[in-house]
Amino acid sequence: MDPLHDLTSHDLRVRHAMEYEYRRGTNPSVAAININQAYPKAVSERTCQRWWKRWQEEGVDVEDKERPGFQSKVDNEELRDLIEMNPRFSSEEIGEILGVDSSTIRRHLKAIGKKYVSSVWVPHDLTPQQKAKRVNTCKDLLSLQDSDPFIRWMVTGDEKLIYYVNDSKKSEWRSPGQRPVGRPRPDFRQQKVMLSVWWDKSGIIHWELLEVGATISAEVYCQQLTRLREKLKENRKSLVNHWGVNFHQDNAPSHTAKMTQNLLKDFGWKIIPHPPYSPDIAPSDYYLFRSMQHFLDGKKFKNREEVEVAVKEFFGLKEKNWFAEGIEKLPNKWREVIELDGDYIIN
Repeated sequence: MDPLHDLTSHDLRVRHAMEYEYRRGTNPSVAAININQAYPKAVSERTCQRWWKRWQEEGVDVEDKERPGFQSKVDNEELRDLIEMNPRFSSEEIGEILGVDSSTIRRHLKAIGKKYVSSVWVPHDLTPQQKAKRVNTCKDLLSLQDSDPFIRWMVTGDEKLIYYVNDSKKSEWRSPGQRPVGRPRPDFRQQKVMLSVWWDKSGIIHWELLEVGATISAEVYCQQLTRLREKLKENRKSLVNHWGVNFHQDNAPSHTAKMTQNLLKDFGWKIIPHPPYSPDIAPSDYYLFRSMQHFLDGKKFKNREEVEVAVKEFFGLKEKNWFAEGIEKLPNKWREVIELDGDYIIN
């Protein structure tokens, strides 16, 4: 589960405990003692005093006030469009785009059935058909891997948005009602660049940064795949000439477009199936990009060239066995999906 949701749930439990003590007529100092017996170090006497004062003046309400400059209403259709456009947007990023508090965004995302898995918004509750598809695909992949260990020759890839401003997202201990320490917000609508990357057990094969503001269309993706094939011919000769390319990608629109499928068929690459809404079993999502984001946290870039330097540095820090480890996690991921009857792997 998303730690942000855990924190919010904890805060609300504490606030309801404060409401209970307030309605009983308990004074703030005694209330803090009582609440901390149930939730150690959850609330201070001063915090209780602030809430008591607020409730006396405005009436009892455990929800936060709306932040100045933020609206409370969200058009769910507009929200769906944003998620479809880029499932990697965080609730904070969406809130910045729509001018809405991120907690409001999370409530609406839950209402339309979305949850955050491996840094991607996916359906909150998979349908029985989607779960069955995940299980059956994983069973097929395990069976194939047992008879022919194809991940040895698997090439996988994906896209990631890299922001110019990457403030560190560190946990904070907060009392109920206390706002987190403010930090500058990046301009999510402009200051970012798209990274496309392909890799295998031996390391990075090819990567590209798009021009600032550019997105991936089927035509752009096919051009990238053509350059990837040239890199494979240069740096993975045995793969191309002897073993053959086992190609893995997710189900993004540019990946599944007819133009893309026709090109991959012309290449003669074997396509590894990947069920929809499954970032938890995509190596780039659960491994490469997660590590990259830790590396990027706290970094700020002035332009695309500085982003490029940082990406080169990150890839240069990784040994060959690090990439192999990420690929070799796949069979265990498939087994876990089967054990969970198709539910998401939450970690």
